[in-house]
Order: sequence, then structure tokens, then C-alpha cells
Amino acid sequence: MAVTAVTQKGPARWAGPFASSPRSERWFMRRTRLRSILALLLTVSAGHSQERVLPLRGDRFDVDIYGSIYVLDSESSILRVFDARGELLREVGGQGWSNEQFDQPHGIWARNGLNIFVADYGNHRIQRYDRTISYVATLSTREVDDPAIRFGYPTDVSVSRQGDLFLCDGENVRVLKVNQLNQVDDRSFGGPGAGQGTLSAPAMIEVGPGDYVYVLDEDRIVVFDTFGNYIREIGSEVASGPRALFADERCILVLDRSGLLRFDESGQLTGRGSLSTMPVFGRDLRDIGLYGGELYLLADDGLHVFPASPYLDKETKSP
Repeated sequence: MAVTAVTQKGPARWAGPFASSPRSERWFMRRTRLRSILALLLTVSAGHSQERVLPLRGDRFDVDIYGSIYVLDSESSILRVFDARGELLREVGGQGWSNEQFDQPHGIWARNGLNIFVADYGNHRIQRYDRTISYVATLSTREVDDPAIRFGYPTDVSVSRQGDLFLCDGENVRVLKVNQLNQVDDRSFGGPGAGQGTLSAPAMIEVGPGDYVYVLDEDRIVVFDTFGNYIREIGSEVASGPRALFADERCILVLDRSGLLRFDESGQLTGRGSLSTMPVFGRDLRDIGLYGGELYLLADDGLHVFPASPYLDKETKSP
């Protein structure tokens, strides 16, 4: 293993990618947590148990454990944070290369409510922010000599329950792992010579059931263990042109041309919903998520949120 090229603001106190100081965010976290919980309660009490469309524009998104929604707009290079009702809380970004700017950011992970990681595609780096959207640290290895840990044009990022970070290395067509000691593992995932696990265009990455790593690679979903060993493909017999991927500890969710597919840890299809039966039919869908029993689908007209149970409770044939 080799130490990554990490720059950070403040003294190193936190463990994990990429260790840095929590600064003065305790008071802010308490205030924001209460605000997010209140927004969720107001959303439910207002009778929004059915579909709601939040006027949020972007290409990728994530939702944290408090219900805050993080929307990444690649075109404007801006990250915006909203509460559960779609009220703008704060934003960071704009075209550039400073610590508070991006160049066509492609991926985001913000699920634990503490850390936000952005795959800053054009700047060849992973940016870490705290919950206040204050800059914490940068991971960048494109200028290092060791090709085993060098990456460029990152397309996505995800973090495991153990605190390991995984990123899609678009330039070298593989997945890299950054451990809790902020070291890049020199055993990459899916690079040349990886056999069935060889990747051709890794676009999205998630850590899901079994703590496996799930990669959207062109027209297939490839599964690795956390050491980079190829496990299987999922959905190859039922998915038609997968376009987006979501996973958590319970399931894997795939968006393809006709609808949504849900799989379990073994790769078995456990639910299916046709887009023609959903409120988003006919929209240009960009990203998907499943949080608190609700489906989140980011489309060209906003973020659609509606109960998952009518669509994914059991496997059904698409019309």
C-alpha cells in the first residue's frame, strides 16, 4: 500500500478518508438535525404520503440519515443541500479548481449525515466536506509516480460501513479503495487482466448487501468483495440497459430502460416495477434512491418522491 496525496484543513483528528478536524460543527449539527427532523415531520403531517415533486435540478443526488437531500449539478458545478421539503439550506461550488469549486462533478456520497464526498471529475480528485459544506480534505493522486494508486476523471464515490472509500477511476478504467488509514490499496478492482471482473466503463459505485461493492459498468452490474475479488454479475438476464444504481445494506436497486429492478445479496430479483405505472413515466431520469420506504427518482423536472411498496413489494412482470 502507498500513502495517498491528501491535503486537508486543520489538524488531523478524525479517522478515515480523509482524516481531519471536525472544526466547530457540533452546534451546527444539532441545529440542522432538528431542522431536518422537523421538516420530515411536517412533510408527513401535511399528508404527503403519496407522490411529491420537489423542484430540484441536477444530475446526481444522495439523502442522509436526517432526510437532508444533496443534489449535484454537473453542468453548473454546484452542490446544493435541501431539507426534506425541498427548501434550500446551503450550496457550494461553481466552475473552478479551488477547494470550494468543481469541474463537472459526477458523483456524491453523503449518507451518514457527517461527511460529504464529491467525485470532482474534471479536477481529478475526491473532495471531502463536513455537514456544514465546509471544506475538509482533498484526495488527489494523478501526479504521483506510482501508477498503482494514480487516478483521474473519477466518476463516482461510495463509503462502506467500515469507513473504507471506493472510487471509480475513469481514466484507468478500474475501482480504487482508500482505507481508514488514508492509504490507497495498490490492488485495484476490475483493471486489465481481472478476467470476468474486467471493467470497461465504470460509471456508478455503491457498497451494499454483504458489504459487497457494486459497480455499474456499461450494460451490467459487477459485484466485488472489499478486497477486489470478482463475485458475480447481477441482472444480466433481466436488466435492459441499466442507467442508474443504488444500494444499501438491504438491497440493490437498478434503473433500466423499462423500470426499476430490486435484487438481494445473492443477486436474485425480488421486485420489479414498470416505469409506465409510475408517476415519472415519460420523464428523463438521471438517478435513483430508496430511503425510508420511499423511492426517490431524479428527473429533468425535479426530484420525484413516492412510496416504494406499490411498485417493489414483489416481483411483477412489466406490461
